[in-house]
Amino acid sequence: MSRNQKDKSSIDLSQQAAIESKINSVVSAGAGSGKTFVLSQRYLDLIVNRGLKVDQILTLTFTKKATSEMYERIYKFLKSHNPKLVEDFYKANISTLDSYCSSIVRMASNLYGIQPDFSIDENFLNQKITELAVPFFIRNKNHPAIQSILNVKRINEAAKELFVNPILENSTIAHPLDFTGSLQKQVKEILPQWEQVVLDAETYRQNVWDAYNLMAKKSQNFIELMKKKENIKFDNPPKVDLQYLGTDHYLYRIYSQEF
Repeated sequence: MSRNQKDKSSIDLSQQAAIESKINSVVSAGAGSGKTFVLSQRYLDLIVNRGLKVDQILTLTFTKKATSEMYERIYKFLKSHNPKLVEDFYKANISTLDSYCSSIVRMASNLYGIQPDFSIDENFLNQKITELAVPFFIRNKNHPAIQSILNVKRINEAAKELFVNPILENSTIAHPLDFTGSLQKQVKEILPQWEQVVLDAETYRQNVWDAYNLMAKKSQNFIELMKKKENIKFDNPPKVDLQYLGTDHYLYRIYSQEF
């Protein structure tokens, strides 16, 4: 059995659909399920069956390591089927998403108002944003909202979670992050949920109080019954106490010096 026949025999229907799809498609698969193999087969299909050239196919990954692995795997895969397929493989567009986007921006840098020799340095950006965010917390450390955050997190941690990460992950050159608009959306989403939490908490508090009153009444009835049946005398009548121990925890006690 040839290598080509062996590869085809190992492809299931879902993989075949992904390989031959002619429309925009999203393929979701777990680790070790053969995603790279399917991508290589699709690459081969585009070249052999659809007549595309290597420089007409764009393949993007998230990391440089994945790019190197993908380049090597596809190259070996094509060469094993037909050495002629890799004669112009040096033109292949296999790169990280960041690298590809950078190449586009460099070609049209004048339209974005930036210099074409810019560099991508996430650590530098992280440092610069942190330098802006930390003073904000220091200046507003007496604000109730900031105090509540700093009670559970250090300044650097809070700055990273609330400012650094959102800016790095959500802002773009074309569309800077709209803090005011984002805040309004969050308030609109969170406020109704918080109101429901408060309502549920009040309902829970009332239920606990009702249970406390009921237990207090039953305890008093028990004491009265014991007095009648055993003729017990209480110099110091028992006292009912409901002690709050923390969220959802109450300690119910009946105590006195005699009982």
